[in-house]
Amino acid sequence: RTWMALRERSSLDIPEHVAPLIAHVYDRETRDDISEPLRRRLAKTAADLQAERQSQEEQAIDRVLRRPDDDGRPWELMTEPRAEDRPEIPLALQALTRLTEPTVTVVCHYGDLSGAVLVGTERPVDLKTNPARHLRTIIEASVSLSHRGVFDALTKTPPPSAWKAHAMLRSLRPLQFSANNIAIVGNWSIRLDPELGICIERSAE
Repeated sequence: RTWMALRERSSLDIPEHVAPLIAHVYDRETRDDISEPLRRRLAKTAADLQAERQSQEEQAIDRVLRRPDDDGRPWELMTEPRAEDRPEIPLALQALTRLTEPTVTVVCHYGDLSGAVLVGTERPVDLKTNPARHLRTIIEASVSLSHRGVFDALTKTPPPSAWKAHAMLRSLRPLQFSANNIAIVGNWSIRLDPELGICIERSAE
């Protein structure tokens, strides 16, 4: 619908054209002057969207936390115990506040864990045996990644043993970068760019 709204325009005037364009894209009615293949495509995408919304509504019903004075059966809340801070468990078993792509939080550092230099710092710290001592610095050097290939590769690897015992660290994964700001995870190359931030592309290796 966005393409249909823009295909006959050579320019846009802001803000005059914004409201009509939004109305055109989100209007439920289908224009009469479109081809039959495009009409079928719009019907299919509309059906797919409706099916996705229905699925999301059903998930929301399953995951909702009811009010304390709700008349329902409170023991139903424990029929599927959830660990919302464990990204490696199936998405259907995670506790969620919104429906998004799965993410994994990584701690960016240079060097091995016993003498790691966290991104944005200069002094080596011990992340292998006593990570809780540097908790604030660890959190400041962490970032959430939603790339599916990177997510799958990282969540297959358990966190360091010392991290498992700490509630704020057990869901994180260390991500070691080389001197040229590159980290290889599975088939993916993760690059730290000073202007773009995290850049992910398929590894050439």
